[in-house]
Amino acid sequence: MKFILRRLNLLNDVCFGFLLTDKGVFTTLEPNPPITPPGIYTCKRRWSNKFKSVVFEITNVPGHTDVLFHVGNFRSDTQGCVLLGLGLDLETKSIQKSKIAFKQFMDSLKDVNEFVLEIPEVM
Repeated sequence: MKFILRRLNLLNDVCFGFLLTDKGVFTTLEPNPPITPPGIYTCKRRWSNKFKSVVFEITNVPGHTDVLFHVGNFRSDTQGCVLLGLGLDLETKSIQKSKIAFKQFMDSLKDVNEFVLEIPEVM
């Protein structure tokens, strides 16, 4: 199973993107510049003490650990992780419906322990 994270370089402090999965598309938000460089990564299911829930971690990010997919709507909600949503708002620099998106993402991966993530260069 392979997912693709396509980033859009629209704003100075926020990096929006789209996570393309076999079950649909999610809006993403990361800090700009993102801490995860373009490349191919393995994402693994694990428990997060911080979020008190099961999440997926992007493994082998150079110089970083605990790079997760998790809930959040604003730049202040992430220190380098990938936030998931169902829409974006350029005016507020936010993504929308993050809790719903994260639940859909995790439900779609309920029987999956890991997947491959491709992050291409920004176009």
